[in-house]
Amino acid sequence: MEKSEIEKERKKQLKAVGESVRMEMHRQKLTVVELSEKSGISRPTIIKIIKGENYNISNLLDVCIALHVKPFIIIKNETI
Repeated sequence: MEKSEIEKERKKQLKAVGESVRMEMHRQKLTVVELSEKSGISRPTIIKIIKGENYNISNLLDVCIALHVKPFIIIKNETI
């Protein structure tokens, strides 16, 4: 795979993970502010995760812990 293909696939996967987080927040009726408070992650970072922008994996893990969801459940949304 070329670098441009990898970057394209990474963006696709980040968006899929972000959508999974958004869906789980909706299921739990949580706002960005509430998830930020529960996870200790800033609101701008939560928004980056939901939008599928680049973020630190430890932030995603903290969000998963706050949502009481195993990371593989969030990541399973789409496979490569």
